[in-house]
Amino acid sequence: MLKQRIFILFFVAFLPSLLFAQGNNRQKLPTMHIFVTVKKIWMGGEAKKLQPLLSHKISLNLGKQKGRYSKEHAIAILNTYFKEIKTTEFKYYKKKMQLTKASALCSYRLRRSGKKRLKIIYVYLVFDAKKRKWLIGGINIIG
Repeated sequence: MLKQRIFILFFVAFLPSLLFAQGNNRQKLPTMHIFVTVKKIWMGGEAKKLQPLLSHKISLNLGKQKGRYSKEHAIAILNTYFKEIKTTEFKYYKKKMQLTKASALCSYRLRRSGKKRLKIIYVYLVFDAKKRKWLIGGINIIG
C-alpha cells in the first residue's frame, strides 16, 4: 500500500513534465511550480472583471528558495521569469453561506536564455462573501 502511494505521488509530481515534453528533450524541459499565498485580494467591480492585487507580504516558493517577500519583490521575481500574463479563462463556483472558490487559467511566456516557452498557471482563488474579499489559495505554474 505504501509503495502504491509513493508511486502515485511520483507519477503526479512528474506528469506535467511528461505531458509538455517533446521527443528526447523530456528531461531537459524545466518543470516549475510556484505557489503564492496572498492574504488580501482587491476585486474591482463584478467577478467577471476580476483584477487582483497582491497584498504586502507574499509567501513565495520557487524551487528550493523559500522566504517572505514584499509585493514589489514578488512582482520583480515573477517579471524576471515571465514576460507577459494573459487571462484566458476564468470560472467561479458559488456555494450559499460558504466561501466562493474560483480558478483562473493564465498563460505566461518564459524569458530565459532568449527562448520563449509557454507556461500554464492555475490560480486558485477563494472569495469571502461576508468580507467581500478575494483570497488566493495558490498559484501553480506548470510547464
